[in-house]
Amino acid sequence: MIDLISLGKMQGKSFRLLRNAIYAKHGHIFASEELTEYFSRFDWYKPTKTVSYADLSEVERKNIEMIQKFEKMDENSETIVWGPEKEGVWQDIFVMAAGWSDRFVIYSDIKIEFLFSQMSELQLIKGLAGTYTIRGNVLLFSVSQIDIYEHDARFQESGGDGFTWANPKENTIYFKDPVILRFPVSKIYTFNKFGIERLAVEIGGREFYKMADNVTLKN
Repeated sequence: MIDLISLGKMQGKSFRLLRNAIYAKHGHIFASEELTEYFSRFDWYKPTKTVSYADLSEVERKNIEMIQKFEKMDENSETIVWGPEKEGVWQDIFVMAAGWSDRFVIYSDIKIEFLFSQMSELQLIKGLAGTYTIRGNVLLFSVSQIDIYEHDARFQESGGDGFTWANPKENTIYFKDPVILRFPVSKIYTFNKFGIERLAVEIGGREFYKMADNVTLKN
């Protein structure tokens, strides 16, 4: 899947180009002169056929659907409103595994964090933190700090998590000027699966489920 944070950095025509790059890599012949001219700059683009949505893999289709959500962002539309139920830990998978997956931690005020999966190998970044506001159907994440892992070159195997750094140390980098990430966002709604009911919300075209009301459980 395409990285959520990378999409949050993008704007304007970049989404259209990224979406069509998925077709271009399969050799799609574009009707658009603009797209044909753009992708013809790259040696890997070999237009040979018409590629349909059905020809794409499941992952490619999901990536396109995710990008399309970003293309529909509109700060001038009716503003999405979250109530007090927003506070908590919201994970991108419905059940708990060996550790937390990618998750947003939303506080009772305007503070917000995005923490990367604990089950990733050789992590370099723990997460991003800052504040947020919602305009229209867009969540604007003002990132003021990034938590990283400092480490030496040693690593070790760690059960189901694969390889991990042997001696990681957490450090925080603070930004003088916050970095603004933009994500399409939905209202909070109820989702039922496996006979379990959870609150859910779409952020960045991905579904996140409320796994804990207590934000201190985020780690």
